[in-house]
Amino acid sequence: YQRKPGRAYVVQVRKKGYETPPAQLARDEIHSLSFTLKRKPIWVFKSDGMIEAAPAFDNKNLYFGTRNGTVYALKLHTEKKEGEKVWEFKPVGPFPSFVASPMISSGKLYIGCFNFFMYVLDISTGKEIWSIKLGSIIRTKPSEIDKDSHLLYMGCSDKKVYAIDTRTRTKKWEFVTESEVLSSPVLREKVVYFGSNDNHIYAVGAGTGELIWKYGTLGAITGQVAFYESDDKELVIAGSSDGTIYALNTIAELPEIRDQNGNVTGTEKREVWRFTTRGPVDSSPFVYG
Repeated sequence: YQRKPGRAYVVQVRKKGYETPPAQLARDEIHSLSFTLKRKPIWVFKSDGMIEAAPAFDNKNLYFGTRNGTVYALKLHTEKKEGEKVWEFKPVGPFPSFVASPMISSGKLYIGCFNFFMYVLDISTGKEIWSIKLGSIIRTKPSEIDKDSHLLYMGCSDKKVYAIDTRTRTKKWEFVTESEVLSSPVLREKVVYFGSNDNHIYAVGAGTGELIWKYGTLGAITGQVAFYESDDKELVIAGSSDGTIYALNTIAELPEIRDQNGNVTGTEKREVWRFTTRGPVDSSPFVYG
């Protein structure tokens, strides 16, 4: 199947009875393809504008936003060659652009917008349930919601990460970095991990917003971090525009190093290893195995 410039693709993989819909997006069209036969299009859907982020999925639909300010829900499986829209949502007001992926939780769709608002939509109807205004343009995907505190975390172009209480629909805390935050925050074991364009990787307390540790690189961190667990430690993995992938120990207080006599000679390094590439690493790493 020949991909044409300025189009987006949702691919349906069929192998030994297994089907899954991964996505590749660009510009203003959604294509559903089959990897069987000659990979001919199953359906195509033309949106109202550029599509810059991967969609979210559930077992029925896919959900995405466009640069022109519309959030769409489309049926994953349809007989219609032009695709089948379930609903669309378009906020009122200036600069309603969506350039980040949405997040699904408990029948709701959470998505950030250029107009400083995070919107919460009914996933069945597309109706707005509530929204909250943050400090600047939102280019990040919301984190998952903490089951205990009901907080989610969102990065903004005003150099901040916000903790939002999904019960009271208010901001609980905000953490300030030295540059805009384009790295989508990740919640893990009551700690929020993210990168900033100030060249640092951050670990912040999920409940308090207090800094646990930060680590400096030589370039901006724009991708979402990943994690790897070994027998003796957990690593957070992040790419930097300095061309390096970093693996850092997630522990809050680094262990002491002692000599043969038991005297403290230092502490272990935060950085466990690094891998240097041939160019900037702006994407999110993926850990397998």
